[in-house]
Amino acid sequence: MPPLPVVYIDLLFLLNAAVDYALLLCTAKICGAYPKRLRLALAALLGAAFAAAAVFWRPLRSLPAEMLCGAAMSLAAFGFSRVSVRTALVFFAVAAAFGGAVYAVSLLRNGSGTLSLRALAVSLALCYAVFSVVFRRLGRARTRSLVASLTLTLGGRSLRVDALRDTGHSLSDPVTGRPVVVIERSCVSGLLPPEQAAVFKRETADAAETVVAAGRTGLRARLVPYSSVGTARGLLPAFHVDHASVDGKSYAGVLAAVSPTPLSDGGGHRAVIGGQL
Repeated sequence: MPPLPVVYIDLLFLLNAAVDYALLLCTAKICGAYPKRLRLALAALLGAAFAAAAVFWRPLRSLPAEMLCGAAMSLAAFGFSRVSVRTALVFFAVAAAFGGAVYAVSLLRNGSGTLSLRALAVSLALCYAVFSVVFRRLGRARTRSLVASLTLTLGGRSLRVDALRDTGHSLSDPVTGRPVVVIERSCVSGLLPPEQAAVFKRETADAAETVVAAGRTGLRARLVPYSSVGTARGLLPAFHVDHASVDGKSYAGVLAAVSPTPLSDGGGHRAVIGGQL
């Protein structure tokens, strides 16, 4: 009877953490997501802890348990949103592709389907290098289809930013029905004079106070109601712009609403536009 393989739990934990981090990173590239690296690292540690625990508790080695762990890792890394299911499915697909590639390498190497720890690490590194190039291109192609070039003009000043095309974004002026684009607060400096831009940068002011203060500077501002995940009903300060352009196509009568928080974790876009543009 051959001796049972020795499993070093610390090496198993570290190797799984590295592999899970690589899988999450590739998933982010495919989905065009920009999560913080700390979130990816924490999600990878969650997966590594699960793998270590599965050594001691057999029920964790079942497919349902592994699927639940994968879903939890995806949520931990990318958060909960309308595309959470799609992101999780991409993560599972990437994991399956990695596993298949490593298994193929093991068969080519010794025909047994098994690899030593060192050979496994090298195979994973090579697979990640190849997959990363492929996934980066897929992610860029996807990002180009989702991100548009938005240019806003007001009083002779122009601002150009990358804007996420969000088909679920239906924000509009409740009075006139005009389309509304959402920009980050940090963007207003490029579009408004210093006095008016300072109004929107006051972190202690609420939306109504901001609109009143903006009106005192001569800016045509108004409140725009919105709803989102975690916020059933809210208000954003918005102002009229002279001209808007999306990928070179011109629009008139557009309002720019100012978001008090960043619109993406990694700065992949600084504005959001809807189906009206």
